[in-house]
Amino acid sequence: MTNYNNATNEGNRTVHGIFVAQGGASTPNYVTLTSSQILAGTAGDPAGTSTLPSAVQVSTASLNSGTSASSSTYWRGDGSWAPISGASGGLVWLASGTISSSTASLAFANDLSSTYDNYLILIENLAIVTNEATFQMVIGTGSTPTYATSAYYGCNWNWNTVADGVEAFSGSSIIDVTYDGVLLNNANMNGSYALHISNVNGSTYKNIFGQGTTMVNSGSTVIGGTHLSAQWQGATVLTSFKLSMSSGNIATVTVKLFGYQN
Repeated sequence: MTNYNNATNEGNRTVHGIFVAQGGASTPNYVTLTSSQILAGTAGDPAGTSTLPSAVQVSTASLNSGTSASSSTYWRGDGSWAPISGASGGLVWLASGTISSSTASLAFANDLSSTYDNYLILIENLAIVTNEATFQMVIGTGSTPTYATSAYYGCNWNWNTVADGVEAFSGSSIIDVTYDGVLLNNANMNGSYALHISNVNGSTYKNIFGQGTTMVNSGSTVIGGTHLSAQWQGATVLTSFKLSMSSGNIATVTVKLFGYQN
């Protein structure tokens, strides 16, 4: 297919188009195009069309310059990017992370945003390397996250068939998600937790709370439950969080992050 020119005169007006020589034809065909058409077609004579071929990929930058485009928005019929809608209080999946071999920590950097003020963190199949370690968490601020190392307040409860316990922390450098030093690196039993972060974008303190089930070591191997109620007494908008152990590494874990629809 050969392009000969892109315009011709018909009477007193200019008609925009293109001369196309198809296959072995000796005389090219002239195809007129309107301002909203492109040239398309692979068999026979190409023609003007306003429909993009299915193989054409359109980048987000080509749609309203990509303004507000993200993993939690979609392209609307009115020509704008908007947050994914849903029923009030519904959950929107935002991100996930996995550790499959011994690693010190798992960070979700800049996955908290102004789109949602409340988040759910699902932690599945947590296995640890070092016995009697504590599962811990810190929260971060800024686009290059600074993780807070002070002003954590709260407590967690551990209950099991052997013994119960309560651990309080005041002005701590980290959040103990589980009761201090009770987790067991048992190949057949991993921990799972559901944590919530609220008031992420507010100018008041941030709340972190949740519960879970895990294998604990209280003189013998038992199934234990844990409940966390914590607060970071800082007024800065949150952008990130990071999970780690008090000693040793995380052996395996899968973490999924959801935003709550307001």
